[in-house]
Amino acid sequence: MKIDKLALEHFDDPDDFSRGMKLLYESVAALTQAQSFEDYEENFLMDLDDLDEWLLSKATRFNHQIQSEFSKLQDEVTFLKKALLNSTSNTTAEDLKELLHPSLPDGENPTLEELFTLWQEGNSTHLVKTSFKNNYKSAISLFIRFVTEYDKSPVVRINALTPGHIRHYHKYYAKIPKGVQTTKYSISELIQLKGTEKSPKTIQDNYSYIGTFLNWITRQGHPINPSLQGVLTKGNDIRPDKNKEKQRNPLSDDELKKLFNSEKYTKTGKFKTSAMYWAALISLYTGARMSEILQLERHDIKNESDIWVFNFDDVDFHSSDSKKHIKNDDSRRLVPIHKQLLDLGFIDYVKTIVKGKLFPDEPRNDKGKFDAFQKRHTTYRKQVSVVPAHQMELKDFHSFRHTVRTRLSDIRTTGRASQQFDEGTIDSILGHASKGRSIGQTTYNHSQYIAAKKKALDRLHYPSIDFESIIKWSKCEFHRESLRKSRKRQNTPK
Repeated sequence: MKIDKLALEHFDDPDDFSRGMKLLYESVAALTQAQSFEDYEENFLMDLDDLDEWLLSKATRFNHQIQSEFSKLQDEVTFLKKALLNSTSNTTAEDLKELLHPSLPDGENPTLEELFTLWQEGNSTHLVKTSFKNNYKSAISLFIRFVTEYDKSPVVRINALTPGHIRHYHKYYAKIPKGVQTTKYSISELIQLKGTEKSPKTIQDNYSYIGTFLNWITRQGHPINPSLQGVLTKGNDIRPDKNKEKQRNPLSDDELKKLFNSEKYTKTGKFKTSAMYWAALISLYTGARMSEILQLERHDIKNESDIWVFNFDDVDFHSSDSKKHIKNDDSRRLVPIHKQLLDLGFIDYVKTIVKGKLFPDEPRNDKGKFDAFQKRHTTYRKQVSVVPAHQMELKDFHSFRHTVRTRLSDIRTTGRASQQFDEGTIDSILGHASKGRSIGQTTYNHSQYIAAKKKALDRLHYPSIDFESIIKWSKCEFHRESLRKSRKRQNTPK
């Protein structure tokens, strides 16, 4: 009953609850498998939209509160057992209440204002002055004013802070118009004012500032109600507006033409590294993530049943890369190599690599990320004018993944019946979990499933790109490779 009640406090919709808890499970699994938080961020958080992030944050707080409530109940049961063992016939309900929640002297039960002063002093070296003045100070001071008005008391001691105070603040804070000087009005006057509504982000940020303060109080060992922990963390009860989210849209025909029919690809053939030539092309025909491509090794290119495939996997006993990783079990997959990549000479390129990394000039940083390539490709996209059309749009390497998904989804039920494929096949190509994918894996044998994916990918075309004009990799100049060979020649004894 307690858990059900808490679930209803956090989630209004059962579908939101189900999705949120599934995301929490996936988040824990991804974080457990990750080499670092940056890995977790790149391979899990990057795939979440604003709504999923919101649901995950709610599920996380729900999980923390359950743990807190269970801990609290266990303590109360222990106290109650002791109270009953020591009780007499004269023991009253008030006596039991005092045993469960003993009164504290004022010295051990400071006021919110006193704690706020201590918090400011303890964090003075960590807070940017302008940020503190404009954000933390005004947000927490206003919160304290809400609390004191709720109690109709000039001071509120921390042990008396209840969920009722939080609900009171939560109910009325969002009604205060944007840009109002809150110090000029009483709380009752503030909530009656009319004007432009604050943005969801402003409200979320204020919740975050207060949540930071409450969590600090808890860490200091002050007797705060456990159920208050994390109550006002970012995004608590504001459902993201889908119309105001940043969207990572598929790449348009015109953008694809700019990317792959640029001077680099059709005239100069000069690239910093071989990955700057191949990685985007590979993602264009596999939907693979940047890190999945750049960590490929020579032995990850295989011939299965006369079909060349990419093997995206981190269970690799032959790997020399200790940081090789994938997002989750569903990301382990074989993806057929598209005919267009074969025509550009990809297998010939692979054969030039004796062993080890397929793109040896792309190192990881000390956090395991391919940040140098990411920055380089971002610069290239800007050079060819493939940039966000407005501030609510995203355009990055991950956009290739969305492009592949969208195009395959558009064509999967078109054409002759023999050409059509199901959604599960797309999930298998991209490394997504789905019911359809599971059915496909049990319906087909290994070679049949690869053939089914090849059939789907064979229909993936980009008519706006003139592939005939793209210079073959063997005629390109990869600067780092040339430099490496040059140094090798210089160091060779004559």
